[in-house]
Amino acid sequence: MMAKSRWGVLAAAAIAGLVWGSSAAFAQPASEVSDRVPPGASLAGETYLGPHIGMTFFGHKDVYCRCDVDGNDFLFLGGRVGHMFTDHLAAEITGQFTRPDRVGSFWEFTTGVLWDFTPQIHGWNTYVGAGGGASRQVPYFRGKGVPLAYVAAGSEYRFNKLVGMRLELKGQYNFRTTLYDQFGAFDQAGRFDLQPNIGVLFRFGGNAEPPIVTPPAPAPAPPPPPP
Repeated sequence: MMAKSRWGVLAAAAIAGLVWGSSAAFAQPASEVSDRVPPGASLAGETYLGPHIGMTFFGHKDVYCRCDVDGNDFLFLGGRVGHMFTDHLAAEITGQFTRPDRVGSFWEFTTGVLWDFTPQIHGWNTYVGAGGGASRQVPYFRGKGVPLAYVAAGSEYRFNKLVGMRLELKGQYNFRTTLYDQFGAFDQAGRFDLQPNIGVLFRFGGNAEPPIVTPPAPAPAPPPPPP
C-alpha cells in the first residue's frame, strides 16, 4: 500500500509539473515567448477519442476488503470521446473501469466541459475541465448510480493533426459510497479521490491544417553607386 501511494504521489507530481511547464508561457512577456510559441490554431469542429490509464485512491482499505484482491488493485482503464465546439471549448464523455477485488467491479461515467488555453496542432494544449456523472459498483451484477463531480487540469501534446498524448490530474468527489456484499447493500459517507492519468487521443474532422509558409528570400542589396 505504501509503495502504491508513493507511485501515485510521484505520478501526480509529474503531471502537475508538466502542466505547469507547458503553461508557464502565460507568465512571461510576449516578446520573450513569441519566437517559441506558435500562434493559436483553429480546432473548432474536431472530434476526438482515445483510451487512457490511471490510478485511483478511492478503494482504500476501509472501503474494500484487502483479504481478496488481485494484481490490478487501484489501477483503472478508461476511454473518452469529445468534440471541439470552438477553438477553446470542448464537451466530452468519459468512462472508467477498475476491479478492486475478484468479486466486484467499479464503473464511472461522466460528462463535462473543457477549456483549452493554448489551442495548437503541434505542441502543448493546456486545459482545465469540470463536470459530473455517476459511479456504480457491480458485484453480482447489482448496483445503483451514485452522483459524483470533478475538476481536472492537464495538457495534451499534439504530435500532429491526428495524434496527441494527454496528461491529466483529476480531483473527484463521490457524494455517497454505496457498497454491496453477500449481506446486501450499505452506504458510507462521500469521499474525495485524486486520479492522475495518461492517454492517447485520435482526432478527426475540423479545419485542414494550415500550410507552412516559407518567407521569401530577401531581395539582393542594390549595387553600390559608381565612383
